[in-house]
Amino acid sequence: MKPEDVVILLNRFFSHMIPIIFKHKGTLDKLLGDGIMAVFGTPIEDSESCLNAVRAALEMFTVLHNLNKNLIKQDVNTPDLKNTPEIKNSPEFQNLSELKTSPELKNTPEIKKSFEMKSHIEMGSGIEMRKNFEMRKNIEIKKGLEMSIGINYGELVSGFMGSEQHLNYTVVGDVVNAAQRLQSLAGCNEIFLSGIVYDNICNHLESLDNLVDAVRLDDVKLKGKENITSLYRLIPILK
Repeated sequence: MKPEDVVILLNRFFSHMIPIIFKHKGTLDKLLGDGIMAVFGTPIEDSESCLNAVRAALEMFTVLHNLNKNLIKQDVNTPDLKNTPEIKNSPEFQNLSELKTSPELKNTPEIKKSFEMKSHIEMGSGIEMRKNFEMRKNIEIKKGLEMSIGINYGELVSGFMGSEQHLNYTVVGDVVNAAQRLQSLAGCNEIFLSGIVYDNICNHLESLDNLVDAVRLDDVKLKGKENITSLYRLIPILK
């Protein structure tokens, strides 16, 4: 696969997934190659951060299914992400854009107060791109893209990090690392939740769209962690 074809395909993928994050009150932390790191509940407080993260994850699979159908038969025309209505009009995008472009960035109250502990949800998602699909000039594929998602909840440090010349809003902490571990454990087209996330959403399972079932898995010891983590798998509708 040519590098330029990979870029076109990933841009198409991101242009569909990022608006879903904003729609459900999430914040895009960063793009990680072929993956997305998003946070819910910071910098804007959200009492339903766990539920909104799960709603976003389930909707992503609905959109991924439709995207795969289009990729198999249509050309890839990626829209300008900044002008996507869901992103352009979201308070998260507007707030962060104003902060990052301010000439007095280091003196803004938001930055001075940003390094504080917050209870929030962190979601990292990645897509697995199989080698057995053929890329053509119009980026048609024989097999659709697949995705895995890990969701965790807990306290961490959030804020603008970097130097006076360049700052990025991000989050750090064991909660973030554990979410990435969960995503790595998840198989193709699976959503893995920590037990604390499940406890926050279990009373709302019947109201969730695009959900087949929630399954309790064996407890796991995540790499680099001392404590055992309870684990759940959400089964999304894939058609």
